[in-house]
Amino acid sequence: MTRTITRAIAVILTAMIIAALVVAPALGKTLKVTGTLVLPADAAVPSPTSIAVITLIDSSPAAGAGNIIGEQRIDGIGDGTISFAVPYEGDTIQPKHAYAVFATIVDDDQSWQNAKGIPVITGGAIEGVNVPVTPVVVGTDLITGEISVPDGVAIGPAGVIIAALIKVETGTLAGRQVTPLLAFTPAVGATGPETFGFAIPFDPTLIDPAASYVVSAAVVDGATTYQSTAGVPAITGGVAADGLTIPVVQTSTSIPVASPFPSAAPSAAPTASAAPTASAKPSAAPSTAPSEAPSATPSPTAAPTASPTPSPTASPTASPTPVASASPVAPTGVLTGTLDYPESFKLSAGAVAGVALVEGKGKVSSSPIVATQIIDPAGQAPIAFKLTYDPARIDPNAVYTLQAGIFDVDQAWVTAKGVPVITNGAQSNVAITLTYRPDAAKGEVTGSVTGVGVTLATGATSMSVILDVDSGESIGVDLTSPKSLPAPFAIPFSVSDLSQSGTYVVQSEVTSGDQVWANAAGVPVITNGNPLTGVQVVVSEVVQPTPSPSPTPVATPAPTPPPAESGRLDGGTLLLPIIVIVALIAIGGFLLARSKDEEPPAPPTEPSQAHPDPGLAGVAAVAAATDGSPTEAVPTEATAPTPPTEPTPLEATPPLDAAETAALLDPAGPVAAGTAAADVVADPADAAAVSDAAETAEAGGPAEPSEPSEPDRP
Repeated sequence: MTRTITRAIAVILTAMIIAALVVAPALGKTLKVTGTLVLPADAAVPSPTSIAVITLIDSSPAAGAGNIIGEQRIDGIGDGTISFAVPYEGDTIQPKHAYAVFATIVDDDQSWQNAKGIPVITGGAIEGVNVPVTPVVVGTDLITGEISVPDGVAIGPAGVIIAALIKVETGTLAGRQVTPLLAFTPAVGATGPETFGFAIPFDPTLIDPAASYVVSAAVVDGATTYQSTAGVPAITGGVAADGLTIPVVQTSTSIPVASPFPSAAPSAAPTASAAPTASAKPSAAPSTAPSEAPSATPSPTAAPTASPTPSPTASPTASPTPVASASPVAPTGVLTGTLDYPESFKLSAGAVAGVALVEGKGKVSSSPIVATQIIDPAGQAPIAFKLTYDPARIDPNAVYTLQAGIFDVDQAWVTAKGVPVITNGAQSNVAITLTYRPDAAKGEVTGSVTGVGVTLATGATSMSVILDVDSGESIGVDLTSPKSLPAPFAIPFSVSDLSQSGTYVVQSEVTSGDQVWANAAGVPVITNGNPLTGVQVVVSEVVQPTPSPSPTPVATPAPTPPPAESGRLDGGTLLLPIIVIVALIAIGGFLLARSKDEEPPAPPTEPSQAHPDPGLAGVAAVAAATDGSPTEAVPTEATAPTPPTEPTPLEATPPLDAAETAALLDPAGPVAAGTAAADVVADPADAAAVSDAAETAEAGGPAEPSEPSEPDRP
């Protein structure tokens, strides 16, 4: 048992020793930021004897802003690529701080610098960092003064004098002067090498009048650094001070240095992944802002009213003539506002502004960029915008923000964070104050947008945003105007706003005319081991929804008359028989009346057994029914149903004598008058039947059946 415990303790101790050997060097490990200085192709090239100074600076908006954490000096840059490798102590890095690379090349009285720091370490890469440098143009606006080192301190020949103008609120370097000691010229009136003069150029149009600016100074001599403990106020309320004195003291920690200092550029340049330069206004600006609303659907042509077809039945009600309705206008949402910035910088005629509505928690199958507006030319600030969007794409449970920017050659102002709109009680009219891009670019995600078979027209735009998947907020935006793909991007963001456990993605949208390309699924960046540089965003064409045209109104077709049934007569065919029948009835009635006038009255006949005399009771009932007075019903004896009787032989009718026959046949007689011979009924029995039918029709109903008469005599 004791032996087992002893072995376990030995194993644990061995593991602890191994862990200490591995972790301890890592905590104090010296790391390097490597990269290349990029000179402009159309500018004067420094001589091979020029001196380059590359410095790592803490650019956080804190008391330590401007602190130097690493520096490299290259004496004699040579004729080839200017590669650098700046060492720094890994255990001095704070995750919420921002760090940047600043480079200066000094060649006699000329110098080249990168005006804006390149984010590294927490907000960028540490390998393959490209630093573009341009000639420094010294204007009339200078902050001057002197830097004093402690008494008895002698700075060696490898010393570098640095004076920086820093914006307190953001920690941004607004200007600087870097002077290698060998190229140093003592200030007028200086009493010795312990005092060094400086003159920091700055652009007054890029000074925020509401911000405070201080000058910090440092003297780097190998691994030893002398630095100012606090910045000296230099610009307040937009007014610059002059004649400053900046004391520096030795810091408690030393910075790692490249030892020995190389006399030329390092022979083995680190492998540099392509990283685009900071976002800048491209030469080809977008031509016009995209259409704010879909074009109206053409108005439908009213269909002609169909004429109803005559029908034997009642004519159908004619359908109302359709009225051509106006083309429906797709409902649109509108976001309005202005873009402005605090600096007094005047935009050029080529400045471009852009606004994007970004959905924070959108559907995976759709781009989170809901709508964009490009304003070209931008004009002067404040710049009004009116962004239209499709309300059908709005999810009331999602977070929507506006990302905006103004881009003017190498100057830019952007939204440091997205401005909430639409949902959660946010406004739809906002006044957006943009941030000077160097103030916002404490971190930067760089890469390119690419796609297959994408052809861009003049004025195409590429917009990329960084999206916080957890909160739904957009934390950075970049806008360029590429001529083709791949299109580089550099999206600024604030390091202090990041959550190391958060999830961040890049979404891009390329617009050319009516065509749009986007990536539906975001590309992970920044945290969880994802890159900040070399990010590739592949876009594909987005099918733009178009409003459905209104249906063309069609007149209701008139009912088609059913086909005539077999043997059925139509109106025209039926009219003629009716006229003939009426004529026959009239002739028959006339003949019957005449025959009655000439015949003797017929003897009365006995009442039929089938129709007994109703008697007094029947007469009373009829009278009561006639005058409407109530009467009591008179009971009558029930009689058995009358069985059908045999037809009674008709009484013989006496034959016509010669005079009657001659009268009937006489054309001049009363019958022939106005009557055709064919219309005369020769058979008296037929005439009697016609007369009976006429009397029945005149009486308004069928008569009681009577006993049949004796058949006529032949």
